Amino acid sequence: MIARSTIAFDRMVGLEVCTTPYYSPESNGMAEASIKTFKRDYVHTNKIPDPKTVMELLPL
Repeated sequence: MIARSTIAFDRMVGLEVCTTPYYSPESNGMAEASIKTFKRDYVHTNKIPDPKTVMELLPL
């Protein structure tokens, strides 16, 4: 079950809410690859000292 606050945040930043079974090796691998790409392309290349800064940089 996905938390309501997570769904609200996803929609606020323009993400499509898509759920998968709680144990799915395929989707788990895809999620981990997405996080790795996000960190490589955005987090490690930009000075983002705290979550507040991240939220301010997200387009609305």
